[in-house]
Amino acid sequence: MSGSQQQPCCINCQTELVLDESLYQNDAAKLATLPLNEQIGSLNLEGQAGNLYDIICNSNSPLTGPICETCTDNLLDGMDQQLKGLEEEYTNYRKLYESLKSKGITEFDIDDAKSKIAELKTEQEARAKEIKDLEEKERILDEKLSAQKNELKAVKEAEEKLWRKFRDNHRKLLDMDNEEQDIDVQLNYTKEQIKKLSGLNVLNTTFHIWNQGNFGTINGFRLGRLPCSPVEWNEINAAWGQAALLLTVLLKSVEGCELDDYKIFPMGNHSFIRVLATGEDLPLYGSGGFKPFGQKNFDEAIIAYVKCFRHLQKHIEEHSGFQLPHRIQRDLIEDNRMEYSVKMQFNSEERWTKAMKCLLINLRWAMTLVVTLKNC
Repeated sequence: MSGSQQQPCCINCQTELVLDESLYQNDAAKLATLPLNEQIGSLNLEGQAGNLYDIICNSNSPLTGPICETCTDNLLDGMDQQLKGLEEEYTNYRKLYESLKSKGITEFDIDDAKSKIAELKTEQEARAKEIKDLEEKERILDEKLSAQKNELKAVKEAEEKLWRKFRDNHRKLLDMDNEEQDIDVQLNYTKEQIKKLSGLNVLNTTFHIWNQGNFGTINGFRLGRLPCSPVEWNEINAAWGQAALLLTVLLKSVEGCELDDYKIFPMGNHSFIRVLATGEDLPLYGSGGFKPFGQKNFDEAIIAYVKCFRHLQKHIEEHSGFQLPHRIQRDLIEDNRMEYSVKMQFNSEERWTKAMKCLLINLRWAMTLVVTLKNC
C-alpha cells in the first residue's frame, strides 16, 4: 500500500479498516468517473462518526462508504429488531381488523360521515352563535355591573359624606347641649345673685355708717374730734364729703323731695352747699384746730346741711309713718332728752362729736326707710 494512499475508516465508528491490496489498484481516473457524492462518500467520510441509523436515514443517496464488521453486525441486529416490531404491529392490526369484521362493521360510509360533519358544523355554528350571544350578554352584564359598581361607589361616597355630616352635627349638638348646660348654670347663678342683690340695700353697702367708740363713721371716716383723739381735718372733711353725697342720693331717690333753697355739691373733702337765693357757696369742710368761736362759714354749711336733711326727714316720716331716732330742731339734735348743737361755735369737741354721731345715725335710718318706700 502506497504511503500517500488515504487509509479508509468505518463511516460509523471511524475505526481504520485493513483492506486487501487489490482494493487499492483502482486508479484515480476510475474514481473520478464516480458521481461527486459517491466520491465524497468513499473518500471523505472520516470524522463523521455517529449513530448508524441516523446516517442511513438522513442520507439522500445510497451509502458506498465502508463499514466495519462490528458496526455491520450491530446494524443487522438492529434491523432484525425493527423487523420484529413491524411484524408485531402488523399482527395487532390484523387481529383488530378480524375483530371488527366479525362484529359486522361495514366499510366507512363517506356520505354519512359528510352528513354528520355538516350537522356538526351546523351545530358548531349554532353553538358559536350562542357563544357570541352569550358573550354579548356577558358584555352587557359587565357594563351593567360596572355601572352598578360606579353607582354603588357613588352611594358609598354619599353615605360616607352623610355620616361625616351626621358626626359633625352630632358633635355640634353635644357642644350646644354642653353650652346650654353652662348657660343654665350661669342663669341659675345669675338668678341667685339677683335674688341676693334684690334683698340687699345698695345704699347700706355703698355708704357704710357705723360707730367707732365715741365717733360715728361713714365708710370708715370719723366725723368728730376729741381732745384725747384729735382727728385730722382731712378725715373729717372726707366724712362730710361722703355725707353730702349720701344726702344727695337720698333726695334724688325720693319723688317730690327736691330742695328749693339749697343745692349740694358733693366734691369729696372739698364739698360745699350753694345758697340758691344769693349764689353763695358754703364750704362743708374745715381746717386748723378746734376754735372756741368756731368757723363761721363751716358752721353755716353744717346748718344748711341739717336743713336739707330735715326736709328729707319730714318727707320720709309723712309717707312711712316712722320717726327717726333723733329729733332735729333748728341746729339741735336730741338724744335721751339732751340736745346737742351741730355748730362748732361756743361748743365743746365732745358735744359736737356727739351731735355728728346722732346725725349719722339718722342718716342710716333714712337710708333704710327710703329703700322701703321705693319697694312699696
